Amino acid sequence: MTETNNKRLDELVKEISGLRESLHYTQKDVEELIAKDKRSSSKLSEIDSEVSIVAANIRSFLPKLDYLEGQSRRNNIVIDGIQESGNESWAESEEKVRNSFLTSSNSRGLNLKECIEPDDQLEREPG
Repeated sequence: MTETNNKRLDELVKEISGLRESLHYTQKDVEELIAKDKRSSSKLSEIDSEVSIVAANIRSFLPKLDYLEGQSRRNNIVIDGIQESGNESWAESEEKVRNSFLTSSNSRGLNLKECIEPDDQLEREPG
C-alpha cells in the first residue's frame, strides 16, 4: 500500500511540476500581451489625436469649399434640354452643348461655329 501511495504521490508531484511549468509559460505570454496592449494603446492615442487634428482641418475647410462651390456655380451657365450621361466627362458635356448650339443655330439660319470655335484666340485686356 505504501508503494502505491508513493507511486501516486510521485505522479501528483510530476503533474504539479508540469502545471507550474505551464503556468510559468502562460504568465510569460500574459506579460508579453500586456506589454503589447500598452504599446497598442499608445499608438491608438497617437492615431486618435491625429484623427482629431485632421477632422478639425476638414471642418475648417468646409466653409471655404462651400464658398468656392458657390463661386463656381455663379460663373457657370445653366443649359436645359440636353440629356446627361451617368459618368460624363467635362469634355463630353462641352461637346454636347457645342453641338446643340451649332445644330440649333444652323436650323435658324445663324452661323455660330465661327463664334464658338476660336476661343483660344481671345485675349484678356489688362485692367
